[in-house]
Amino acid sequence: GCVFSIHTDGSSYTKLLDFNGTNGKTPSGGLILSGHILYGMTRSGGKNGDGCVFSIHTDGSSYSKLLDFNYVNGAGGDGPLFLAGNMLYGMTKIGGTDSLGCIFSIDTNGISYTKLLDFNGTNGKSPVGSFTLSGNVLYGMTGRGGKYNDGTIFSIHTDGTGYLDMLDFRGIKGIQPEGSLIL
Repeated sequence: GCVFSIHTDGSSYTKLLDFNGTNGKTPSGGLILSGHILYGMTRSGGKNGDGCVFSIHTDGSSYSKLLDFNYVNGAGGDGPLFLAGNMLYGMTKIGGTDSLGCIFSIDTNGISYTKLLDFNGTNGKSPVGSFTLSGNVLYGMTGRGGKYNDGTIFSIHTDGTGYLDMLDFRGIKGIQPEGSLIL
């Protein structure tokens, strides 16, 4: 995969970065922009082959891996990151304590990583989409897991406390959601 830019009229396509495995592989979930810096994740590649969180300037300079996933801290980064202040929040599809994904935060300089929650099946698994934030509470979804293994809507405080399974999907409520919530 690669990171690129293109003008809104279709002109001036520029490849900013080629992923080569070592710097990440199989980018996922799109990029988010803060000032002149883009942040994103890859599903695989990086030091351990489990994906990474990265930043790159909009002109293609200053690529930096902020985190190499190592399965214990998550693997298979999926969905876009969410930025609040100088903290990035994200989810992985697999990895973590129960190999069912996790929720994490990392500051934009890559120094402070915190695993906020390990999905264990009962509280969800295989998270989808991005977060929505209200105050200090993140809202998100899982595509599987929960009471009926058909996915959940959940909330969690930005410090990792207060996890709440708000809805277990099943039948007429829908099953296996995709996408992101909006507020």
